[in-house]
Amino acid sequence: MGFYYLTGNWNAAEAMASRRVVDTARDYGLSVIPLFILMGNLVSHAGLSDALFRASNGFLGHRKGGQAMATIVACGGFSAICGSSLATCATMGRVAMPQMRKYGYKDSLAAASIAAGGTLEY
Repeated sequence: MGFYYLTGNWNAAEAMASRRVVDTARDYGLSVIPLFILMGNLVSHAGLSDALFRASNGFLGHRKGGQAMATIVACGGFSAICGSSLATCATMGRVAMPQMRKYGYKDSLAAASIAAGGTLEY
């Protein structure tokens, strides 16, 4: 509407808006996020996340904040594989948040460890 107001040409404004919609839909960074969220759901429903967090609790559980440390390491590994911080935070949030709640972590610490680990790329 703003472009139409500035130019007075409705056809140009409509073409610009439609091109923007198509460019957004074709953007690689935005198209893979739903697939990573789907992968996180599959991992969660298959029980792999339970096994991962039981193993990490065995290695790091004796330390204070061991699950938070394991979550950061897992986020770093997943981020290195997929290359997207946003997809890592979304996927690991779906996988790690319920497990950290199960082990008695506060939501603030769980969210902070997922957010910190999601930024670890490359």
